[in-house]
Amino acid sequence: MERTESILKNLTDERLAALVRRLARDEGAGPSVAWPTLLEALLEGRPLPEGPEGGRAELALRRAVQERVAQIPGLRYVPGDA
Repeated sequence: MERTESILKNLTDERLAALVRRLARDEGAGPSVAWPTLLEALLEGRPLPEGPEGGRAELALRRAVQERVAQIPGLRYVPGDA
């Protein structure tokens, strides 16, 4: 959970907006980025812990992203079925 806390601490609106825009451009799939792609980028390719700890970490990251995206002009979080 320490790594998740570090990611959350360093997750600024500017960093998140730049990351989303770069991923959308790199994927070439239009103006959207799937949650698994964004999560992998936030984790810098490292996996989440197994079991409940990993589930809690992912949920904390997802909530933080949702809250931040709501504050960033031009971005919108669309919940999926994941």
